[in-house]
Amino acid sequence: MIDLVKKWSILVGLNSIVPFAFAIISQHNGLLDLLAMFLGIATFVFFYSKLDQILLLTGKHELRKSLFWAAILKIFTQLYPVIEISAGAFSIKIVESMIGKTLFFSTYFKTILEGVLLSVAVAVFMLVIKLIVYLRQIMQ
Repeated sequence: MIDLVKKWSILVGLNSIVPFAFAIISQHNGLLDLLAMFLGIATFVFFYSKLDQILLLTGKHELRKSLFWAAILKIFTQLYPVIEISAGAFSIKIVESMIGKTLFFSTYFKTILEGVLLSVAVAVFMLVIKLIVYLRQIMQ
């Protein structure tokens, strides 16, 4: 499990670069904000590590590869960060309308909601990768 945590720490960390930078620029740079963001990122490291472990233990190797490559692809979408900006703006609007701008908790929940939305993007990328693999198989 430690190797999976290392793997997903790198992948989730790299996928968090642009959202983290935008959060810092938008004045979420206090100690509690930073702690909340790191805890949110750690939540996703745990989630993806556990998901990867389940896929490994159940022999779903192709799905596991698709998840890995989708996470890699998602890293590169940050070069044109429309997905991150949209997910972040939506997260801010929803969380602040529900709980306001509380220290720590609003930043943590914004990070979690944004991560969920970005995970949906990863899932879409996984589906596209699986479709491409499937089409390649039937074309051969």
